[in-house]
Amino acid sequence: MRIVHEPPNSWQDLELIVAKILKECGFDTERGKDITTVRGTVDIDVYAKDHNSTPSSVYLIECKYWNTDIPKTIIHSFRTVVGDYGAQHGLIIAKKGFQSGAYEATKNTNIHLLSWNEFLSFFENRWLHNRLRNLHRISEPLRIYNDPLDVSDYIAHLSEVEMMYYQTLCKDYMGYSIYSHKMTYEKIKSLHLSHKEQIENIIQTAQKHFDGISINCYNDFFEHIEQKCVEGIRLFEELFKDTDAKLHVQKYSY
Repeated sequence: MRIVHEPPNSWQDLELIVAKILKECGFDTERGKDITTVRGTVDIDVYAKDHNSTPSSVYLIECKYWNTDIPKTIIHSFRTVVGDYGAQHGLIIAKKGFQSGAYEATKNTNIHLLSWNEFLSFFENRWLHNRLRNLHRISEPLRIYNDPLDVSDYIAHLSEVEMMYYQTLCKDYMGYSIYSHKMTYEKIKSLHLSHKEQIENIIQTAQKHFDGISINCYNDFFEHIEQKCVEGIRLFEELFKDTDAKLHVQKYSY
């Protein structure tokens, strides 16, 4: 399983997906950014800054949706830009490949030549770590609302009809609460993510309980479960709007 299932279908799509994936890794990203070097202004397809590294580091990324292999002259030119700007990393992502001599031109440099699949693999662990961290942050209020013991003081104020609705919400969103918790538990248990099959097994099991949802990649799962968690939290908040339940949940969610 990969971060995304389908490859980009245009040069614009390539740039957009690269920027989106890096943003989901926790980078500050800009598409089509003009940077100033000692030789003048240069347009960079995707600019990314990693504030989570010490010190922070800059990635300059060129996206080549070409039907031919990238020649080494492009690598030489890009290497100069990366060096002049002082970026820590330079990536060239190619739809097809690279001509002979291109890899030789990157020896002893901070330039990486990547196919689309190599780009996905290059950032996969970082992306998974960040998405799991975000899933925990997003889903924790749902887990609390879904446990009657955690909100027992507020359930006591519900009418009989509201109590029946609470039980319906618990039933409807229990699966999302369980599987989001299992995913974040696996993150804690195996921080280095050396056993991705654990995550994939959870996704495959969860899919059986998500009617009508096709999950072909990691992103499909995260987007679906995050959206359902947000939806469920909103409905619980509406149910408890006349109580202090929301403040209670916020207090114990972070």
